[in-house]
Amino acid sequence: MNELQKRLEVLEEEKQRLEAVVLEAMRNLKDIRKQISNIRGDKVNWDDVAVRYLKQRNELLTSIQILENTQMIQEELSNPIARKEHMKDLSLRLNRLVKKGVLFKREERGVKGNYYGLAEWIVSGNLRPEYEQKLLINISAISGNNRSF
Repeated sequence: MNELQKRLEVLEEEKQRLEAVVLEAMRNLKDIRKQISNIRGDKVNWDDVAVRYLKQRNELLTSIQILENTQMIQEELSNPIARKEHMKDLSLRLNRLVKKGVLFKREERGVKGNYYGLAEWIVSGNLRPEYEQKLLINISAISGNNRSF
């Protein structure tokens, strides 16, 4: 019985130690999330970034293409946790811009994710021909690289 009591005490101490480790990990995760949302003290304004980049490139792009070409966070994209958080934020903002009518999205077979473009590129419910042509080039480039965005 004495041996069993000692073993129980050891297990209780181990449980308390592990609970402390979990709490510390949760605090660290919270800190990491704060750091992700704060890039050099400024939060990324994905609305502006996405619209500005689409105007600059003047073609439909996937959210991954927009994310990978955002210069202000390039060093963070190598961190998988930061990349996932940025992707989540960007996707949320892109969908909100679609709902507001600033952007539109288009699905294409064989391409992971949606293409996004400026709403002004749509005329009478159809994508203007010059953007349609650019989209086809973009899709063939992605397919040619055997890369899934």
